[in-house]
Amino acid sequence: MQTKFRWGLALLAGVILGSLFTVRAQQAPKKAGEVKATKENWSAAVDENAQTMFAEGKRIFRLDTFGDEVYWSDTLRLHQAIEGAKLGGVGGGVSPKTALSVGLKVDAEAIPASVADAIKKGEVNLDDPATTLTLLKLNAVVGVKGTFNADGSLRSVGLSCAVCHSSVDDSFSPGIGKRLDGWPIATSTSEQSFRSPQGFRRSANSSASTTRQRRKCWPVGGRANSTLSSTWMARDFVRMESPPQL
Repeated sequence: MQTKFRWGLALLAGVILGSLFTVRAQQAPKKAGEVKATKENWSAAVDENAQTMFAEGKRIFRLDTFGDEVYWSDTLRLHQAIEGAKLGGVGGGVSPKTALSVGLKVDAEAIPASVADAIKKGEVNLDDPATTLTLLKLNAVVGVKGTFNADGSLRSVGLSCAVCHSSVDDSFSPGIGKRLDGWPIATSTSEQSFRSPQGFRRSANSSASTTRQRRKCWPVGGRANSTLSSTWMARDFVRMESPPQL
């Protein structure tokens, strides 16, 4: 009888300990910069956490590819086409001039001052795919994220939200300037549609329809479900940064 009682106590203790560990494991880990809100610091903590989430949303919006390298690199081998045969890829490669001509943008604030001065003086070859790789290493190509091997070669590329929903103010030169996050990108084929409120609305409606179609064919390996909360933060960031209603 005593043996059964002891085994019963041991089993009960095991269940209780297991429950405690499960609850602790399910608790969300505290993020860097997150402040615990108490009765004494409630308003300040809410404000600070809001700023932290905004900054995280900006990072996600600008840089997170949600794993779409699986499609753009593993399937389409886009990174090899960007490099060109001379740098270990295929074909002629993609130069900065070519990238700008098809509507991609460059973040001038991501370019070091010395490089910016050299570009203005014409000392940087904008017809060389190697220059494109340098810009990718600086995270200066808006919405395009490059991952590099130890030897400097391009391993993969992915696209973030910003490739379709950011532009630049052309303050440095056409296609190069400060970021305008939340703006639809004006490519060579659609630039005229953004010059009037009516064209802006038509393009926005068209983009929304295209987005709904793209959701149906999310590339295999994408991390859409596991990063839903991150997507919400990026969405809220875009809402705050978007241009005013026309």
